[in-house]
Amino acid sequence: MSAFEGHTGVVWCVTFSPDGATLASVSNDQKIRLWNVKTGKETRAINVFHPDLTVVFSPDGKTLAAGGWDRYIRIWDLATGEETQKFKGRQGVAGAISSLAFSPDGERLASGSWNAPLTVWRLKK
Repeated sequence: MSAFEGHTGVVWCVTFSPDGATLASVSNDQKIRLWNVKTGKETRAINVFHPDLTVVFSPDGKTLAAGGWDRYIRIWDLATGEETQKFKGRQGVAGAISSLAFSPDGERLASGSWNAPLTVWRLKK
């Protein structure tokens, strides 16, 4: 067993990169953390303005998407750490983004929320 220590709040979601080398976690401490699976060491922290609830890697492992309480979905390029896209979901707390999934080709992102219909977003390349 390995412990990945660093978050200071509840961890809402964890996901492995497609190659299994990196673990991403999102917490109500307003951080997304990336971890080296073999060493358990943090490799990057991404600050978010509101606690996110869900995080997912793209199929090629080069992109990370997260969403949560502020109803925004943000996309990051993991090579640069820069936010590359942002989508706004429905209004109200009940519109919080609770789940995300990339299409197998990485060109679309599906989002689920507490009171909104399933939405599929087309990503720019």
